[in-house]
Amino acid sequence: MADLVAVNCPENAVLVKFRVKKGSVISGGTLLCEYKLVDTNKCCKLKSNLYGTVKQLLAKEGDELQEG
Repeated sequence: MADLVAVNCPENAVLVKFRVKKGSVISGGTLLCEYKLVDTNKCCKLKSNLYGTVKQLLAKEGDELQEG
């Protein structure tokens, strides 16, 4: 099991929808969330490449995520 602390975002984005919740068991390829890039207005999906259990969600739907 691995702890995922943060994910690098290539540019500013808005978190549209979480597809997991606290306590969810995830594996490789599990859809974690959908987000929209602010500059290009493109919708993207974030998938897991690790396995484990979601301990805590670090953002809320609608939050703007800064680049980096």
